[in-house]
Amino acid sequence: MSDIVTIPFHNGEVLAVEADGKPRVILRPALEHLGVDYSTQLAKLRRRSWASVGLCPTQDQYRDMVTVDVRTFLMLLATIDESRVAPEVRSLLVAYQNEVADVIDRHFNRDGSAYDPAPFTWTFDEACAILRQRYGVRHNVITLKAALISSGLFKQVGSPKADFENCFYFTGSAWTVHPHMFKRVAMRLLRLDKAIRASHDEQLALVDSPPAAAALSAAGG
Repeated sequence: MSDIVTIPFHNGEVLAVEADGKPRVILRPALEHLGVDYSTQLAKLRRRSWASVGLCPTQDQYRDMVTVDVRTFLMLLATIDESRVAPEVRSLLVAYQNEVADVIDRHFNRDGSAYDPAPFTWTFDEACAILRQRYGVRHNVITLKAALISSGLFKQVGSPKADFENCFYFTGSAWTVHPHMFKRVAMRLLRLDKAIRASHDEQLALVDSPPAAAALSAAGG
């Protein structure tokens, strides 16, 4: 059984436990610190295929509490819209989204253990899930890669342009996205999606206009 560790964070604390050599966040105290409804967020996680949800592997008062790995915690935080939380906790939510993974990582690596020090990032599969859930834009990995190029984020060769290198991380085999930079990436992709939709609507309007419809009818006759 593992001991609970208390990690100070913005006038509060994150409770975590190590399982299989990696940290897991005890979910309820973290969400209560944010003023977010625990039951609603837990129900949301249980519907997500990417979520790693389990019980706290201890014998103390936390044993029946739900834990999630850090990646799942970040994904959950990304689905919480800062504009929909109380103004007094808005800055705290942004701090969690931007900083908490690094704070947890530093705490568990303090003793020089073998725990992987690579930054917490989202794969393109995970980025597609967040785009769909938070912004209503549907992509798969292939169309996302094409959109990154079309929106000016990536070069044709498939790597980030200089102005956007800090948004991404190369694992050695694939590019991933830094969670705290995801909003910047999403805004570029949303502008591209809006432009494509506008162009599509213009094309439909031209086809449906009386002169165009008459010309199509004549051509068909």
